[in-house]
Amino acid sequence: MRRLPDWIGIGCVKCGTSWAWSQLKKHPQIYSPYKELNYFNFGQIFQLKSYISFFEGGENHQKTGEWTPDYFHHYEAMHNIKEIVPWVKLITIFRHPIDRAWSNYKHALQEGRTKRTFNECWKFHRVSQRSVYSIHLKRWYELFPKDQIKVMWYEDIKEKPLEFLQELFRFLDVDDTFVPENYNEQFEFHYHKNEEINNLKLSEEDRQEWLKRYLPFTEELEEITDRDLSHWKK
Repeated sequence: MRRLPDWIGIGCVKCGTSWAWSQLKKHPQIYSPYKELNYFNFGQIFQLKSYISFFEGGENHQKTGEWTPDYFHHYEAMHNIKEIVPWVKLITIFRHPIDRAWSNYKHALQEGRTKRTFNECWKFHRVSQRSVYSIHLKRWYELFPKDQIKVMWYEDIKEKPLEFLQELFRFLDVDDTFVPENYNEQFEFHYHKNEEINNLKLSEEDRQEWLKRYLPFTEELEEITDRDLSHWKK
């Protein structure tokens, strides 16, 4: 069977996407064998028929999909998705912007993708810009109807994981009474056991400075999503 995906997880990096995808793929009505295919960004690095082949194992009754968190921030990916799968259901997860950026920064340090300080990353690294959700979300809304994009929240994974998954199942039109095995075994990313990086702490002074920088975008996201984000302002 050859077909394009019914749903795509588009974001966001360091927002619990690996956990969410790992739970989705347990659902008997969902087929999602691969994460982070990166087909729609970077100039579509392989042919469409090759992309379709990743979903060949799905049964007729299953909803096929993939999750590439980098899609959310890529202008090219947005337009490629619109052109190739305009009907597709889209999912993104948002997290407190500083917590997300700090996690992303530590990973970038570990991978050698930056040697800058966290504060230097505000101007010189995508670590900071990946947390500016409102700007990117508005671009997606310009291309897709709002009811085609499911916005989810990282804190809901932490506080009510089963309810989070059931809401996602309903969005994908699959059985929302299904309970994935071990769904509550949440995980934290450990930076390849690099204790020096794991033990880095963000200073309160830096946190307050970044809060001020993100504030206008947080307020804009509140308005766009009708979600109280007061806990993101402290």
